[in-house]
Amino acid sequence: MRDVYLKIVNLFGIEAVVSLVNFLNIIIIARFLNIDDFALWGVLVVLLRIGEVISRPKTDLATIYLSGTNKWQISNILSHSLVLSVLFSLFVGIIIFLLEPYFQKFLFSKYSNYNESYIYLIVAILFLSNIFINYKYIFLAKQQGVNYGIVELIRSFSSFAFILILIGNGALDIFGILYATIFSNIISIIISLIIFYREEDFQLDNKSKLYKEIISKGFQFYLIGIFSQINISLPILLASRFFSPEITGFLIISKNFIELVLTRFLSPFSNIAYSSLSHLDNNKSKVLVSIDLAAKCLLLMIMASMPLFLFGDHLIILFYGEKFLDDSII
Repeated sequence: MRDVYLKIVNLFGIEAVVSLVNFLNIIIIARFLNIDDFALWGVLVVLLRIGEVISRPKTDLATIYLSGTNKWQISNILSHSLVLSVLFSLFVGIIIFLLEPYFQKFLFSKYSNYNESYIYLIVAILFLSNIFINYKYIFLAKQQGVNYGIVELIRSFSSFAFILILIGNGALDIFGILYATIFSNIISIIISLIIFYREEDFQLDNKSKLYKEIISKGFQFYLIGIFSQINISLPILLASRFFSPEITGFLIISKNFIELVLTRFLSPFSNIAYSSLSHLDNNKSKVLVSIDLAAKCLLLMIMASMPLFLFGDHLIILFYGEKFLDDSII
């Protein structure tokens, strides 16, 4: 158990830096874009997250489990997972293209600055992000938390640097932010390829049994992921349809705070726990470690939520500016 906690602490430090950089990105975007642009960008990100979770049949998580069984070569598992991710991403991307007129009518009717090209860029980001996630999780499958952290940091810092360059040239807008996201994903994928294939040979033997196992193990998490993302995203989509961009923008601010607490702070527990538990043979040990981690996650979540509850208004002004304060009463 001590080894598990050491890995969690190491990954927690990495996730803290990634969270800080991503948080700074959002603060900069909120301060430099007007409210309409910020709200529009936020709704586009929500669509991206929904598209990602639908186009990810959780094959990345399945690779962690299958690597622990030692039945397949790790490179072969990754290649099969990538094939499935590409196919699912293409399918979801085509659906998004076809639904673009309906998105424009029902979600973006209040935004005069909407451009249909945004949707095309969102699909490109979705495709690249799913590829990157496969490589990121394969490092966890190999219990290489450092490599996992390196590629995460590279993606965050490259996006941050791109946005700073745009600000320096007075060119920060929605297109620039989307291109920054594409750029950061491409860079992180290239680095992931270099790190992974420096140690492993490429393998893809198209075994139907392996495809079935990946889908079977991933599907256990797939529906949960979809319902969880819809639960988080639905208020923003409804706000975009029925309320002003100002209110939508504030809801996006709130969502970012929640994700900072629930996703970034707790992800080291879930990522390392799943990777480590998949390599344990004793069921009793798995149960004890799971219960202990759940208790610590709950305590951490309560501690992280208290400042938001007590100082919410002050934090809004400090981080995002007074333009969002009037809507914070909701």
